[in-house]
Amino acid sequence: SIIMRSPCRKLSTAALLLVVTFFFSAIACILPALSQGAVLRILSQAEYPTFQDDLELQGLAESIEESLVYLKKLPAEKDFFFAGKKISVHKLIRSLSFFQKLIRKSPSAASLNKSIQTHFNVYTLEEAVPPKNSKKTPLLFLTGYYQPIFAGSMERKPPYVYPLYKVPPSLIQRQISHNTVIGRLHQGQIVPFWTRKEIEEQELLKGFELIWLKDPFDRYVIHIQGSALIHCTSDNTIRGVRFAAKNGRKYTSIGRYLVDSGKMRLKDVTMDSIRIYLQNHPDEQDDVLQQNESYIFFKWNGREEARGNIDRPLTPGRSVAADQQYFPPGTLMYLNSSIPKISHGKLTARDTLTRFVSVQDTGSGIRGPGRLDLFCGSGMDAGTVAGAMKERGALYVLFLK
Repeated sequence: SIIMRSPCRKLSTAALLLVVTFFFSAIACILPALSQGAVLRILSQAEYPTFQDDLELQGLAESIEESLVYLKKLPAEKDFFFAGKKISVHKLIRSLSFFQKLIRKSPSAASLNKSIQTHFNVYTLEEAVPPKNSKKTPLLFLTGYYQPIFAGSMERKPPYVYPLYKVPPSLIQRQISHNTVIGRLHQGQIVPFWTRKEIEEQELLKGFELIWLKDPFDRYVIHIQGSALIHCTSDNTIRGVRFAAKNGRKYTSIGRYLVDSGKMRLKDVTMDSIRIYLQNHPDEQDDVLQQNESYIFFKWNGREEARGNIDRPLTPGRSVAADQQYFPPGTLMYLNSSIPKISHGKLTARDTLTRFVSVQDTGSGIRGPGRLDLFCGSGMDAGTVAGAMKERGALYVLFLK
């Protein structure tokens, strides 16, 4: 998840080229990108899907409340854009509040569908130019992310020798129009910040360690997920860490690299399978991980729950990361897709996923209107599900009429 705020200052033309790409999930870029020609189309009532929540609305009202807390703190004059039109904060609040009241009455599926038809406009995502002799079809590519739990130490002592770093003073972030420029000063000029390889091999950030981990892939996973719970072995406490900043370098999927280099098959790539591959090929580990030049810096969370870019707690199964250029924070969505099913820590099948979710996060791999990342919770089981999610499906967006 992301929170970045920095003052605007006049920069050189070269500095303007250092545009940030935000944090994203592990497998997000492994499959081919969705068509950039996708459009949001409002449906006629006859086209509305049958809304059937597979979680029986559990946790939905509470998740919506987190979006409302965020939105109610924004300036009244704040506007967002959706489907080519301005959407005011007031309209977002009204839409979410109305839906929240509906579901707090524990309506039957039939009653809820009737209320949606009466009170809500529904949009879906379609290809702007469908293939010849083919109808427009809804588009969605859904991945997952989670909050890992790993052992760590406040002091460097074997096997805890792999640090998470706090934000170094050498990192510069500037907001230019709608872009964030990231780099470091060198001879009076802003240049790109160091790469993952440079940081790790040259120990360029020595002295800015936040905490130490015992496995380099654990560290990499936290970089990908953006937050974690650390079990500190020295005092047996649990501490949360969360995203603070990044080096501004381009993200490269190590899953994509392993496939392109013939080391793994696309269908076999998950977070767990990548971990196993690196355990079996320790001599390749540094080279594989350093294919991704992007590097994340962290700060203490102070809380155990994961938080999104709206700085509110994420709800497992209800919170999604989306491209907020297309979907304002808090946007109410309905997904019709699938989700990996696990039993005794192993993937066994895929279940149908049909549920309401709210946009409460963003990510650098979450680009375009058809890309969503579902927050799956904390711990190993959540990680197994999130690491295996590469799902297709349909996306619907609800706004109060």
